[in-house]
Amino acid sequence: MYGYALARYAWLRGETDPAWSRYLDTNPRAYLKRGLRYLRQ
Repeated sequence: MYGYALARYAWLRGETDPAWSRYLDTNPRAYLKRGLRYLRQ
């Protein structure tokens, strides 16, 4: 849920590939990427 919330945050800011995602742990980063992919569709 945390990763998807970050994806929504990035999406609302207009960031398709946020630079700050490299500072996340592996698990939230994976869910962030999946969430952004879902929101792009």
